[in-house]
Amino acid sequence: MKLALSCLALVACGAIASIPLLPTGTPGAIAHQIRLDRPVGGGGGAAPQKAPSGLVMDVSVEDTMRIMKNVGFGAMSIEKGEGGSFIKAQVDDLTTIIWHNNCEGSRCRALHFAAYLGKQDSVDDAFIQDYNRNTMFTKMAQDKDGELQNTMAVSLVGGVSEEHIRIMGQSWIVFFREALAYKPEGR
Repeated sequence: MKLALSCLALVACGAIASIPLLPTGTPGAIAHQIRLDRPVGGGGGAAPQKAPSGLVMDVSVEDTMRIMKNVGFGAMSIEKGEGGSFIKAQVDDLTTIIWHNNCEGSRCRALHFAAYLGKQDSVDDAFIQDYNRNTMFTKMAQDKDGELQNTMAVSLVGGVSEEHIRIMGQSWIVFFREALAYKPEGR
């Protein structure tokens, strides 16, 4: 059995090694490589495409407020901040924020759900790493001041239905509650 696994590993390594690398000196080959120097915020790209029938590719803060009405938030309001407008929404007795990202004017192609939970003495790096390893849709992090954040991103690229956006709002409520109750493995 060990010999068979060793032979299989050698064959796999040989197959990978035989894949030709793209030469960087050939002008056409550069186009096939991943670019890491794109501008922050995705500005300057191609003109926005028209959404397929019945789908939205971007939303305003007001659109999101209308779409999220009655999904289960305790209260919702549009607030003004330094970076523009955002939605403040209550989950149980805690405040969460719905930021709008990848915007051109007032139309945005992504939503960013976030909860800022302040300093949490019971949460350390091991807790955050365990959470991030064992969850798929939300992530935790600590900012430079040690304050805990729980976040979830939603992309509208290619067009999504308003129902999908509503479901993402409902999902955020569920995932956020689960994050608050999360217990790391072995604790």
